[in-house]
Amino acid sequence: MPIKTIYVARHGSSSAWTLKQEELPAPPTGVESDFPLSEHGISQSKELAHYILSLDSQPDMVISSPFFRCAQTSKYVCDLLELPFFVDNGLSEWFETDAHKPATADTLAKLFKSSIEVNDDNWKNGSELAAAEEGETEEELFQRCQIFLRKLVQKLETAYPDVETILLVTHGAVKVSLGLNLLGFNDCHEKIDDDGSTIRCGTCSLDKYEVLNSTHYRAREDEDDEAEDEEEEEINITVPFQQRKWVITMNGHTEFLRNGEERNWTFESDQIDEDGREEEMETVYISLDLSSGSYKERLEIDRTATFQYAGLDKEVPLFRIGDKLYEGNWQRLVGTELAFPDAAMIHKKKPVGGSGYSSDNENEIDPLLESKPIIEYDKEHTEKIYRIVDRLALTGLSPM
Repeated sequence: MPIKTIYVARHGSSSAWTLKQEELPAPPTGVESDFPLSEHGISQSKELAHYILSLDSQPDMVISSPFFRCAQTSKYVCDLLELPFFVDNGLSEWFETDAHKPATADTLAKLFKSSIEVNDDNWKNGSELAAAEEGETEEELFQRCQIFLRKLVQKLETAYPDVETILLVTHGAVKVSLGLNLLGFNDCHEKIDDDGSTIRCGTCSLDKYEVLNSTHYRAREDEDDEAEDEEEEEINITVPFQQRKWVITMNGHTEFLRNGEERNWTFESDQIDEDGREEEMETVYISLDLSSGSYKERLEIDRTATFQYAGLDKEVPLFRIGDKLYEGNWQRLVGTELAFPDAAMIHKKKPVGGSGYSSDNENEIDPLLESKPIIEYDKEHTEKIYRIVDRLALTGLSPM
């Protein structure tokens, strides 16, 4: 069965980005700078895992970079999917000079035990590709990803014919390069549409690529070359990987993450994003009006409902509240409405665990679900109050 869907995820937030040098733990693999995820990165990985578990099209196979933060991210996903993950050196981190050689499969097997697959004779070394030890230029990275995709798909379609959907867990530069290769571009700096869009690459962000054209075509083959009048047998032939057309249907998706997109990585801004400095952001408050269709009835949003949005920079943004979909209409707010952000908290109902049962310990707090302030502030300063001037009237959309 041909590969028809490829998910690509970036690993969660690294402890190297949040801890001081003297606070960093020793790399579990013994490889220089191969630090584990931070607590926040672990939370992101669990959120990614739960999101993938909710998808109709789930991965049949998960393949990870051998660096610890990627393997750790993969573990959380695979534990929920009840799959082991495979490791392929072709997904290794990009180093411009003096690449760090990643841990071996045996080392990772001791750390991840049953979560990792290292004894499958069909897999062996996967794509049998690795990053150059002396480092790579952008062009060499792009070529590595091109060869990796071709070899990996060939391996999977030969040795794992039942696999149709895969998840690749890797690093920022590799995630972008893989995507641009799948979309048929020629270098790491290409824009993916006429609007100048790029492949988004925040921590634990998820891309989805799907085959646009058929992966098979029918051909006729003579059963007997000497008998021209005999009927020909019709056979299915798989379209070579290089000839398949791919489309991106999910670009850097992070709406399932509590904090949304963080630390987006691009080839143009890698120095800004990776040195720990935060991007400049503006906090905006708006009023949401959920219409009931009757002036006698007032609707309120359940505090525990899932809340997602997209296109706030568009004329008609979309919202998902619980299991319902709404479109918004921008309006000027009439009257006065105030926001008190310093007192705001996020509260979420504790869901049933991955096994289908709630925790036996009622006092146990899941770090993913623990309430936390939206904005941290200096308690010595006076609380800020904001006046809201924009309003979004939400109208429910009928299901298709």
